Amino acid sequence: MLLVEEDEDDFVLTRDKLSDACSNMFEFEWIERFAAVAEALKADRHDICLVDYCLGPAKGFDLLRLAEKIN
Repeated sequence: MLLVEEDEDDFVLTRDKLSDACSNMFEFEWIERFAAVAEALKADRHDICLVDYCLGPAKGFDLLRLAEKIN
């Protein structure tokens, strides 16, 4: 599962809650910068991608548009 989140504390909280709720069935990758997301999406190694709405100058919807172009 790819977690795109600028704040490391929020990433840790989200990861821990999801790990507990899903019985540790996912491996997590954290990306904190929008600019790095394109490479992760191109690699196509994640089944699920959770995105923070605000990513610096970009928004979560900008990431959805990027994902559409890549796929």
